[in-house]
Amino acid sequence: MSAADRGTLEVWLNESPRNRVFLESLTNQDSLLERMKEYEQAKAMTGEAKATVHELIREENKAPVRSMSGPSRFWIPAAAMLIIAAGLYIWNNKKNTPGITVQQKSEAIVHDAAPGTYKAKLTLSDGSTIVLDSGGVGRLTQQGNTEVVNKNGGLAYAKGLGKAADAVYNTLTTAKGEIYRLQLSDGSKVWLNSASSVRYPVSFNGSARRVEITGEVYFEVAHLDHNQSFIVMANGIEIRVLGTHFNINAYSDEAAIKTTLLEGRVQVTPTGGKPVTLLPGQQAAVTGKIAELIEHADTEQAIAWKNGYFQFNEADLKTVMKEFGRWYDMEIVYEGKIPQPVFSGKLSRNANASEVLKVLEQNGIRFRIEGKKIIVTQ
Repeated sequence: MSAADRGTLEVWLNESPRNRVFLESLTNQDSLLERMKEYEQAKAMTGEAKATVHELIREENKAPVRSMSGPSRFWIPAAAMLIIAAGLYIWNNKKNTPGITVQQKSEAIVHDAAPGTYKAKLTLSDGSTIVLDSGGVGRLTQQGNTEVVNKNGGLAYAKGLGKAADAVYNTLTTAKGEIYRLQLSDGSKVWLNSASSVRYPVSFNGSARRVEITGEVYFEVAHLDHNQSFIVMANGIEIRVLGTHFNINAYSDEAAIKTTLLEGRVQVTPTGGKPVTLLPGQQAAVTGKIAELIEHADTEQAIAWKNGYFQFNEADLKTVMKEFGRWYDMEIVYEGKIPQPVFSGKLSRNANASEVLKVLEQNGIRFRIEGKKIIVTQ
């Protein structure tokens, strides 16, 4: 290390006591032995999990945390080491909130929960069901004039020749702890988050392509030459598009239904309310008959689930735990007063629940896992 680098490092160490604690944890013999154990565990990660970890590191290198400028950039490569070792990474830069401290070991967690997986249930037009997973490959069935195929952790519809006489509908559903992909017969791509569903015709006829969703769903809508509009219904709200990329969060336990636009143009119309037109980077948050327009939405956060990680921006504990509960298929129970820290950062969705909770415990919160429950204490 050059003299200039040593000086920069010393400035960074003096910025905050936790910076020095963090560096000491990387050079402490006992801590290093613990990291080596974690590294051995990380080597057993699936290829998909490793790919997500490397992608997170690349994203951090491309776009450092905005509030971490100058000498604080030492946090980025140091955090990258921890990502490789533990498969997850979170930062917390909220002022007047508990800081992250390094702990050698968590004694509170005696059980664990595996992360969610590619799995879903397909309900056919006659009411029969097919369980789908990433291992199943090949033709599943024929619906009308459309062939249904499962491949590479996703469901696809290949429209045959001719026109279907009657509309035939299928429904794809994910439970808690499940996620799945779908390609509709028009080429549009759909991603379902946990505890979500999409109902759709196996082939699109008429002047509009209509689907219905619950939960959270991301769309990449295929643009057709004859401008056949694409309409999504979510709890009575209509989202109308021609060809675009957008995410809809319509979970029933959320305060608002949020539509976030990444590309193209959409129109969101609440039941009995006035329509709102979104441009890329904007979000509509619908409560009752009112659609609030958010000019500068965090689009990366909105689709973080699709890209394999949790992402929070000054989120309270209940918001964080609600998302964990869906993904790990766990009930969240609070004992005593609910802690009030605020979280900002990323975590890999490929990590076990215990690994994720260890990070949150560094903010003075305690957890224990009992069966299908995560119990939060102080």
